[in-house]
Amino acid sequence: MSEGNGRKRAQAEALEQALLEGEGKGSLEAWLAYLLPREALEDFARRFALKIKGFRVEKAPDRILLSALSKAFLEKGEVREAVLERIGEPAESAPEPSPSPPPGKEEKRDQDEDEVRELRSRLEALQVEWNVLELKEKELQGELKKARSGEKKFRRRALEAEEGKRKLEEQVRKLKNLAPEAKQAKDLRREVQSLKEENERLRASLASLNTDRVNLEREVEELRLKKRGKKAPREPKKEPPPVLPGEDPDQWHIPLFEKEFQETLLSAPAPEAQRILKTVFFACQDPAYPSLKLKKLEGKGDLWSVRVDPGMRLIFLREGKVFRFLTATDREDQDTELKSLRERYG
Repeated sequence: MSEGNGRKRAQAEALEQALLEGEGKGSLEAWLAYLLPREALEDFARRFALKIKGFRVEKAPDRILLSALSKAFLEKGEVREAVLERIGEPAESAPEPSPSPPPGKEEKRDQDEDEVRELRSRLEALQVEWNVLELKEKELQGELKKARSGEKKFRRRALEAEEGKRKLEEQVRKLKNLAPEAKQAKDLRREVQSLKEENERLRASLASLNTDRVNLEREVEELRLKKRGKKAPREPKKEPPPVLPGEDPDQWHIPLFEKEFQETLLSAPAPEAQRILKTVFFACQDPAYPSLKLKKLEGKGDLWSVRVDPGMRLIFLREGKVFRFLTATDREDQDTELKSLRERYG
């Protein structure tokens, strides 16, 4: 064996010894890059089916092949033996050097020291390059993590927007389905209001007919008495309408509306609201107006009521010159409302 082949074998044994003693992965890759040519790396990758992610063997960069070979070198004994055997073999293309006289001890030692220094210098350069690559890898991993986090937030917001859109479409669909029902309810309210107005007109007509009937009965009775030669009895004196005690009939009063009364007024149809306001106007101007049918309610409080129509009355509390209108109640709910008001206002 020549002196060059002996040095290669010594390097292979030193490499194996360094690895067995726990040298780092980066140092192993540096040694393999120095000791093995490119075609040897490709040969080992194909021979032992090394995992080269994202590249074909002939297109893979040296650092990818070195990383895969280093990993297999540490894990598989057969790979390690093949690499060490390849390092120890003489180069096929290199011609056998001509025999030369053996160098002296000093010259040989200088040559070995030069080779060691060169190897150390190259190893340090490769180590620096490896550290730089590791830093770049960490930076890229950080950027990738941020990008994934941003992607998750974007997807979450997109899902929230999609959910909001779905709910809005559902509400629009419900409103479209309710539109015919709302129109039908509006028509029914209009019809109910028309029936109420018709009922009031009929009540007014009935009251007028009753008045006419009473007058006719009175005239018939007078004629009957005249035929008999008797005088018609005098009509009983009508009692004056009730007047608020201690008040001047010509004195105006100030109306105030409670919250419940305001809600009733705002929710009432326009004709009904007009009648309520008209009744309030007359009550504040002249509570004894005949059509109002002013009535003092039982209880300790100064509660009074006035008539809006045959089916509705307004209840108010007198506070000096102020009429505080409390509620507008129907005939059916009048007893319940009065009980509640008596508890609150005495």
